[in-house]
Amino acid sequence: MGGAGRQVTVTVDPARAAALGVTTDQVTQAVERNVSRLEYLGSLEAETGRTDVVLDGRPAGLYSLGEALILPDRAVKLRHVSE
Repeated sequence: MGGAGRQVTVTVDPARAAALGVTTDQVTQAVERNVSRLEYLGSLEAETGRTDVVLDGRPAGLYSLGEALILPDRAVKLRHVSE
């Protein structure tokens, strides 16, 4: 556990995004939705102490991030408009 977080650069291809009717802001929002999925659920208490319980719903890797939908009602994924 711990360690430095992984950093990824998402480069939007403006021509591909425009052709699919997607804005840069929508791509940004999709990335933020998919990398900010930590949710505090509570804690467990035992004789040895208390442990926080956090649900980690972040993408497992680059492939998973690329599969993120930009708009929930359309089949445009992050990988369709970026590198």
